[in-house]
Amino acid sequence: MTGEQIQQLGDHGAQRAKRWLESTCRAEVKWNNPTNGIKKLQFMKAGAPPGSNAQGDHFSFDLGGNFLGGDANGQVFLAESKKYAAPADQGTEYRKFLAKCYRVEQEAGNFYDQYLWITWSPFLVNSWDQLLTSTYVQSSITGDEACKYIALGETDYSAAVGTAVSEKLLIVVLADGQEVVLSLHGDELLHVRKALLEFRGTA
Repeated sequence: MTGEQIQQLGDHGAQRAKRWLESTCRAEVKWNNPTNGIKKLQFMKAGAPPGSNAQGDHFSFDLGGNFLGGDANGQVFLAESKKYAAPADQGTEYRKFLAKCYRVEQEAGNFYDQYLWITWSPFLVNSWDQLLTSTYVQSSITGDEACKYIALGETDYSAAVGTAVSEKLLIVVLADGQEVVLSLHGDELLHVRKALLEFRGTA
């Protein structure tokens, strides 16, 4: 695939992830890279020189917003989506995602409450039960130079920050059929949202 095709696929996946999140009526996507609130989704890598404008010294997430209702009401999330038909390079990209989450947690952990990885294909299945653990966060960041540059720069790894990241991680695995059959759409979604807003406003 060309770089342009990969970008188009990524944009398509982000739009579908946005629609699915909002179809649950438990999430509101406020920022959508690159069309809305992109500055809310952009961060500088730890190893970047101060004030650097180089593209390689920054990273961004695909989506951001807040949860609605329940114990998570008002919590703010950042999300990365991967519309892949196979695991492909998700292992590598997920480890970079953990490094990005670590960097955000270090810089603005009091503001962000959840970090979501949204995919259409399971990955690293032999390590699946480890992917949300603090041990995996640490090994991912400290075991790769690119991840170190994103998360640490010249600083040492903080177990406390890594643990905080692991406690905020959520992996969501979607399927094409799930989006069609098990999601609310159109007028149905609008009516449910309206009813929930009225309910939450009086609860």
